[in-house]
Amino acid sequence: MTDTRPFPDELDPPVDASADVGAQPAAEEGQTPPPEEAAPDPELEAALDEIEAELDAELSDTRDAEIDALKADYEALKDRQLRLAAEFNNFRRRTEAE
Repeated sequence: MTDTRPFPDELDPPVDASADVGAQPAAEEGQTPPPEEAAPDPELEAALDEIEAELDAELSDTRDAEIDALKADYEALKDRQLRLAAEFNNFRRRTEAE
């Protein structure tokens, strides 16, 4: 089967035959290799849990305040709609009577 790409040498990166297939690439100069999986520090885990609990409490308070504000808006709009409907019914009755 032939390669139908116009310039296969330009599209494919060169392969180093001496490189080990399973080996990780060598770190470039000035870069540190990725850290190995280490056991988590109990103090850091406790601090992280504490921060997460504080954030959850703040978000919960914020959500509760937003829900209360939305409920108040809903009740105000519902009251306004009921009053307008009653006013319209009164207007309709007056015009029918005339």
